[in-house]
Amino acid sequence: MQNLVWQDFITLFLGLIVEATPFVVLGVLVSVVVGLINTQKIINWLTPKHPILSHLMVSLLGIFMPVCECGNVPVVRRFLLSGMKVSHSVTFLLASPIVNPITFLATWEAFSFDRSVAVIRVLAALFISVFVGLLFSRKKDQSQYLTAKFYEEVCDHDHDKQNKLDKGLSIFRTEFIVVMRMMAFGSLIAAATQTFIPRDIILSIGTNPLLSVIAMLILAFVISICANIDAFFALSYANTFSSGSILTFLVFGPMIDIKLLSMLKTTFTTKFLIQLTVLVSLLSIILGLSVNLLK
Repeated sequence: MQNLVWQDFITLFLGLIVEATPFVVLGVLVSVVVGLINTQKIINWLTPKHPILSHLMVSLLGIFMPVCECGNVPVVRRFLLSGMKVSHSVTFLLASPIVNPITFLATWEAFSFDRSVAVIRVLAALFISVFVGLLFSRKKDQSQYLTAKFYEEVCDHDHDKQNKLDKGLSIFRTEFIVVMRMMAFGSLIAAATQTFIPRDIILSIGTNPLLSVIAMLILAFVISICANIDAFFALSYANTFSSGSILTFLVFGPMIDIKLLSMLKTTFTTKFLIQLTVLVSLLSIILGLSVNLLK
């Protein structure tokens, strides 16, 4: 019996790694492209002076970058190095895995019996990402949200005079090693919690309007499943959990989970990540409760 438990743990851990690695590679490749082109003009165009409009435009950028939450971490790091504000980069980070057309089509197909799930998911992601970005934009010195090590990278970025090939290889090597190391650590935690915490504890409260929302939020945080396929996972709970809790899972999971937070620690301070997690959690719970009350 104990051997089976450890076998499940290893299988889950390797499954998370195998599932996320292609998207990390894709994200790093996008990061290389961003690092090699003059992104300052693009960032200036994407971030006009009007704060609401600028955050809304950045939230839609994920439509053109079909990368999941794991792959978006190196992209965000490159945006920050290119001069994007923290508030805008966080808006992109929260929204892009959900507005991603692959994610939308997967959700549309999985919930073919209720297509409103796919639509509400995107609208909720846009609202939460823009709202959170605007809150963080109120701080004048946003560099305080970054770790000291990463802030040094930002300061040194303008002095980089490597040729294009060497610079591209350097970006790929650095970003891939940093992100994969933290992804492996997060996957280890996620696999351990999935294996050793009885899932029956979570399933037993699926019909309660409030507890079901909290349970699915915790499940999304722990299971750390890729946004491109999480709709099919959530579908298996559709008959036992409330509609609001399913949407909470679909919105919160791509924005915040164990694996993602471990990767973001390479860039943002712990205090900032705690604030971000609390904000997104509260907004996701409000979303779930609102859907439960209306449906």
